[in-house]
Amino acid sequence: RLAVTSFLCQPWSNRAKSYAVIGFSAGAHLTAEWGTDNKGFASYGCEAPKALALCYAPIDLHGFENASDNRFLDSVCGGAGRDSLDDFCINQHVWEQYPPTYLWQCADDDIVSPDNYEKMVDALDAAGVHHEGVMYSEGGHALMKPHAPETDYWCMSVIEFLKDYLD
Repeated sequence: RLAVTSFLCQPWSNRAKSYAVIGFSAGAHLTAEWGTDNKGFASYGCEAPKALALCYAPIDLHGFENASDNRFLDSVCGGAGRDSLDDFCINQHVWEQYPPTYLWQCADDDIVSPDNYEKMVDALDAAGVHHEGVMYSEGGHALMKPHAPETDYWCMSVIEFLKDYLD
C-alpha cells in the first residue's frame, strides 16, 4: 500500500494529475479505499484519481468476520484488528469527492458476496457520485465459472467508462 501511495503522490509527473485506478478482488478493495474520506488520496495530500474501476470488490468487510481463515482481513486491514473494521468498510466512507466509479461483479460469486456491489452502489448514490456498472448473472469469482460470452467484454465496458475521464 505504501509503495503505491508513494508512486501516486509523486510531484514529478504531470501524468499523476490524470490517472485512474483499477483493482480486482482484494486489490479492488484497496482501489476503492483510495477514494474514501478516511484512508484515501486526500489523507495523503495526493491528487484525486479521475476514476476508479472496481472488479468484484469486497466493500463491506463485516461479511468476512466469520471466515475460518483471517488472512484476508489481516492483510486488508493491515493487522489493525476487528475493533477498527468499520474504518475499512468502503461503503461507510464514500463522500462527495469520491471519484467516478465503474464496478462489476457476478451474481453467483461465492467468494465476495454480490451484496457488496449493491452496498457500493447505494453508497455512491447517497454521496451523489457518478457510477456505472453491471452485475453479470453468472461467472463466479474472477469469471472462474461458466458464463455468457458477452461477460468476457467487461474490459471494453471499463475502457469506455474511463474514456470520459482520462485525457
